[in-house]
Amino acid sequence: MALICTYAESHKNPSGPGDARPTAIQIVQDQNLIDKWQGKVALVTGCSPGSLGAEVARALHATGADVYITVRDVAKGLEVAQRISADKHAGKIEVIQLDLTSPDSVQHAAAAFLEKSKSLHLLVNNAGVLGHPLHITNNGVDIHFAANYLGHFLLFQLLRSTLLASASEFETRVVNVASVAHRLGTYDLDDLEFKNRDYDASTAYAASKLASVHFANEIERRYGPRGVHAFSVDPGITATSFTKLTPGIVAMMEKFGAGNLRKTPEQGAATPTWAAVARELKGKGGEYLEHCGETELCTEDSFLAIGHGKDAYNEVKEKKLWAKSLELLGLEDDA
Repeated sequence: MALICTYAESHKNPSGPGDARPTAIQIVQDQNLIDKWQGKVALVTGCSPGSLGAEVARALHATGADVYITVRDVAKGLEVAQRISADKHAGKIEVIQLDLTSPDSVQHAAAAFLEKSKSLHLLVNNAGVLGHPLHITNNGVDIHFAANYLGHFLLFQLLRSTLLASASEFETRVVNVASVAHRLGTYDLDDLEFKNRDYDASTAYAASKLASVHFANEIERRYGPRGVHAFSVDPGITATSFTKLTPGIVAMMEKFGAGNLRKTPEQGAATPTWAAVARELKGKGGEYLEHCGETELCTEDSFLAIGHGKDAYNEVKEKKLWAKSLELLGLEDDA
């Protein structure tokens, strides 16, 4: 079956931020969804000013949906909400405080959302960290694994019933913002505290993003038949994230001449938005998406190459990750 790569041509010769590659709003326009999703509900994590998450939220709000955004700093979230409200679309835009490294904060955020909405059709797990020195959270995992993966896993578990209930009226989707770095990632479920191995921020980040890919695949396996579909996506290198990259990743990008791959936040938000709204993906899930399209296995040893890593689809590891995550959080499996 042919891959869906509607925007492949615009990605062939990138020339940097603001080039021909699509923006998130363009995706919504191309899907003819401006103000068409009134009554639908979306939750987007990691929506600080100027972020990729803020642009995903803006695009989803343009559909007319009610959009809830999460931030660690509520004042910054209110700033984003005010800017999005100025676009004058039909849906609400509200802010919820969330620190994904704290299970208590995740529980409070989920409860706050459920007080405000009885439906949830789109969950975009976007928030994350990059380049942190070794820091072990209360869960016994490093901060990258906690913020980029485990906190979102807990959030999904707390909102799972609402997603499933909402699927009866509208196909619901979960979008995990991963990274091309997943191709370099591996995680050790027996040593998430880095007690028996050297710590490197770049490899810890890559491991957390592979976990995000596996997380989406297992959601699809478990809940896709019940109408909750999940995708993992690479948003690309945004202008906002570029200066936060660790020296090792920066050196790799410079080696391969990746500067032209950088995107504006609006462009970086395009693939997560496409995963959330594209009608071409109806009934699908458990896929890693890139450049607003489906991908095949990457066979080139290059940071610039397109495609998913050789370990992106691994049912055995995905099931073990799910079980370990439940154990870390003290949760029961609903299977």
